[in-house]
Amino acid sequence: MDTIKKEYEMREIKFKAWDGKEMILPPFELVFIKKGHIEVHKDNEDDINTIMGCTGRNCRCGNGLILIQYTGLKDFKSVDIYEGDIVSFTDQYGRVKSFVEFYNGQFGLWRNHNEENDVFLPLAEICIEHCKLKIIGNIHKNLELLRKIIKNK
Repeated sequence: MDTIKKEYEMREIKFKAWDGKEMILPPFELVFIKKGHIEVHKDNEDDINTIMGCTGRNCRCGNGLILIQYTGLKDFKSVDIYEGDIVSFTDQYGRVKSFVEFYNGQFGLWRNHNEENDVFLPLAEICIEHCKLKIIGNIHKNLELLRKIIKNK
């Protein structure tokens, strides 16, 4: 019975935010007020940002605040993996460095950026047995690392 319960547990849904300079971690509250509109309530009620037409990818508030969603998975050190994290791991084809994004209904990463034979690797498949991903940065704080990953592929 415990196996069935674990298999069908709801994943934790949480966010952090990037304001252009630093990562904003909870506590803040997201209020979904109607289709396409989300309010972000930070520490005090006077500080409310509204995201218009947010689809879940690169959600931006009027002041540039970007919402970043938790994937529901953890890296090999049990650190939460978020959309936009730059990760590395080794599989049967070699070393992979890429960034996590939401594509076609799931979180994953591209093996070979800017190449015709690029392959999208769903995180759920990479982490089936034991997630050996290592978070080495994120696309917001580590632009040089992101440029290097895209350029080297």
